[in-house]
Amino acid sequence: MSRDAFSYDPQDAGETRDTSTRRSSRQQKSAPPDTRYTRTPAPEAPGRGDGSEVREQRPTRDERSDSPRPYYVRDRAYLLRDSEMNSLKEIGKFRVIPVSDLAKYAYGGNRERMEKDIRALARESLLRDKTLETSQKKTLRVVTLTKAGHRLLKKTNQVPDDQPIYYGLMKPREVKHDADLYRLYQKEAAVNGKIPVPDLRVEYENPELELRHVDLELATRDYRPRAMAEKASAGFALYGRSEDASRLRRVLDEQEITAGILTL
Repeated sequence: MSRDAFSYDPQDAGETRDTSTRRSSRQQKSAPPDTRYTRTPAPEAPGRGDGSEVREQRPTRDERSDSPRPYYVRDRAYLLRDSEMNSLKEIGKFRVIPVSDLAKYAYGGNRERMEKDIRALARESLLRDKTLETSQKKTLRVVTLTKAGHRLLKKTNQVPDDQPIYYGLMKPREVKHDADLYRLYQKEAAVNGKIPVPDLRVEYENPELELRHVDLELATRDYRPRAMAEKASAGFALYGRSEDASRLRRVLDEQEITAGILTL
């Protein structure tokens, strides 16, 4: 991947993982004095006498029901629709998302509405819309939060305190890997509506400096067969106490699961 595909932006110079433990406050703040809305006004339509043909664009039913609301950060107010705020939250959780996947999963395939939201959020400097060069001269268009977008989510309590929120592009060689994680999550969640979470994830870099990880699960004799099957199917490395190992192996055999139990 070419490093020249990234332009340096001091606002996005690093990745921030914010796991502060402050208590969330859901109370709506009142508008401070002299608060300005930062939504860029729409350009004035050309007159009928200038020879230009103007086509009226009517809002969709979803857009009519999705009225903007103000979100305040210090002395600034952002006027955002629910769909725009939801996009910010999705992008922040995964750090980088391909626009094609965002349209498919977050907008139900409504590419036109997604593009409208992205343009609005970019004008507010809440996200960056970048087309990057990947391997074999291919390109990938992705979106990521800016520092201002990250601050907006945290200051307005849009996510739980223990939810990490990321912004900026740190390592060019990892963009393609990170961009695929959102699609991986969506495909896995579509199987049974939930994602198995390991007891421990170990991340490391191989000799080629590629990011890798291994998921570890400590199983006990109280695990139900279905739970064991889900953990094994997710590719977790299963460990068990010596006194539980034989029973856990028997459960895997009965479920016809080709996975082993490592003994502590």
